[in-house]
Amino acid sequence: FLPQPAEEMLKRRFTNLPDDCTWVAGMLAVLGKPQPVSAVRELSNLDDSTLARCLLALETRGIVQHIDGKVFFTHDLMREVAYRSAPSSARALMHRRAADLLLGKATPGLVAQHYAAAGDDYEAGVYALQAAEEASKASLHSDSEFYYQLAMRAGGAAEQAVAARLYARQLAQLGRVSDVEQLREYLLPDRVDDELLLSLVQLERELSTGRSSLSSAIQSAREIISKLQSLEAAEVALAIGTLFDIAEDAANPVFGDELANALGAAAAGSSNTLVRLQVE
Repeated sequence: FLPQPAEEMLKRRFTNLPDDCTWVAGMLAVLGKPQPVSAVRELSNLDDSTLARCLLALETRGIVQHIDGKVFFTHDLMREVAYRSAPSSARALMHRRAADLLLGKATPGLVAQHYAAAGDDYEAGVYALQAAEEASKASLHSDSEFYYQLAMRAGGAAEQAVAARLYARQLAQLGRVSDVEQLREYLLPDRVDDELLLSLVQLERELSTGRSSLSSAIQSAREIISKLQSLEAAEVALAIGTLFDIAEDAANPVFGDELANALGAAAAGSSNTLVRLQVE
């Protein structure tokens, strides 16, 4: 945040600025990067004469510059003031308009962030999930983690659950099984694969902290894995793949081996090729 004297000084440049011009400045602040005049026209939805008048007013006051066909703020601090000066309701509309117009032109992650700022939970969750999965496939784990968390924070209930499920599997694959427990509130209690994941993570933690003996942990793990029979084939394949990751990263190697053997037996006993491929 700016020191108050500096912010007040910059705010004076926006004093008595016509509403249309304040809208243009706000849209530019929401977008952040320098924008061609054609994009400003499309985003602001103003006619050419009004837009030209506003750009001239903003440039005359030293708020923006117009060079080589692009419009941008004279300083990042000016952009910050322009953004914070707009009422929150107006900012939400600006983010919504930016998201709608950027569809198909910008990355799903950028679109998701605009929808989240606009308060559109469903669209934010959908595009955040898309961005997370793209990042995960590219092994950009920090990016996928950011977008999974965005979907869980800003998405609707369904998007939150899906994001938590995929995020939990990513954490398990990365050996961060202790972090999976934090996602419990987002996972669905009536999903057997979610229950399996959480149960085995909790069991492995109890074993590593001495709260469960090796023999009882192995027996409990076998009972948990037996529930795989109630899942659909595709869910079994996904669950087995994730649970194998937990087995490989288990703090107790004997428990890990027994868990892997039980999973292998469950997969081998399945008549579905998709399931068996998980252990081949």
